[in-house]
Amino acid sequence: MQKRKFYLKEYSMLASSFIIYHQQVYAQVVYTDLEPDIVIEHDGDDFSIDMDNNGTDDFHFSKKTFYDWSTNFHSTIWAGRDGTFKNEIAASYQTIGWAAYSSYIQQFPYNFSKGYPINVLLSFQNDNRQIIAGNVLYDSGWLQKKGNWWDDVIEDRYLGVHFVDSDDNYHYGWIRCDVVDSGKTFIMKDYAYETKVDGFINAGDLLSYTGIETQHADLVNIFTSGNTINIISGINNSIYQVVIYDMQGKIVHTNKYTDSEITIQLPHIAKGVYLVEIIYNNFKHTEIIAIN
Repeated sequence: MQKRKFYLKEYSMLASSFIIYHQQVYAQVVYTDLEPDIVIEHDGDDFSIDMDNNGTDDFHFSKKTFYDWSTNFHSTIWAGRDGTFKNEIAASYQTIGWAAYSSYIQQFPYNFSKGYPINVLLSFQNDNRQIIAGNVLYDSGWLQKKGNWWDDVIEDRYLGVHFVDSDDNYHYGWIRCDVVDSGKTFIMKDYAYETKVDGFINAGDLLSYTGIETQHADLVNIFTSGNTINIISGINNSIYQVVIYDMQGKIVHTNKYTDSEITIQLPHIAKGVYLVEIIYNNFKHTEIIAIN
C-alpha cells in the first residue's frame, strides 16, 4: 500500500512524536524516519531539521514564489543552514553577475546517489539561501532552470550535510529527498548522521564506515592517463567492486573485478574531477582523481 504523504499543516501536530519514535541507532549511525514525509510545494512552506535531536535546528527548507517588476514568475525551493555558520551543505557554486560591485555567489546543493561518500573531499557551502530547484518563467515564454535537482522527477537522491553538535563537534550526514513536478515540489523522507566526530558516511547507508576508508589504504594505487584509469591493488583472487562518481554523485562506472591490476577506459566522460570507490568486504577506499 502506498504511503500517504502528509503536508506541513498536518505535520506540525505529528512531527515530534513520529521523529522520536522512529529514531534508532545502527552502529555509530543515528537514523530518523520522517513519517509522514515532509512535502514542500506551496509558497511560504517552511520546515527545519534538527539532525542530532539536541533541540537546535541545523538546516531549513522552504519555497518562495513571486512576480518580479517585469512580471516574470519565480518559483524556488531553497535550502540553507540554521543557526551557526558552521552548518553547511555539499553544493556547487557560481558567481552571478559581471562587475565586481554587482556580482554575488549562488550555491546549488548536489543530489547524490545512494552510496556516495559524504566526507571532507566534498565542497560544502554555508549560505542560508541555496537553490535546490529554481524556475523563472519569463514573459517571452522562456523557462530558466536553476539548481542540481531540476528535472521532471528526481526520486531517492541525497543531500550531503556537515553540522556541529552541542559541543561544537562536526558530523557528516545525509537527507533523502525527492523533487517532482518539474522542480516545483520538494519531499524529505528520512535522514541520518555519523556520531563519530568527522567520521564519514555514505549517502543512504545505516552502517558506520568510520575508519574503514583509511584501513589498508596502502593496498590500492590509482593513476590516470587521459580517460583511462589504472588500478593496482593488493586484493588478490577475490571479488572487489569499483564505483566511479562524478562530483554531483552520478555513477559513471561500476563493475566487479578479481584481477589485482585493472584498466578502466571511459572514453565518453568529460574532463574534470571524479571519485573512485573500491569496496572489498569491510574494506572501503575512496580517492579523488582528475580526468584531463
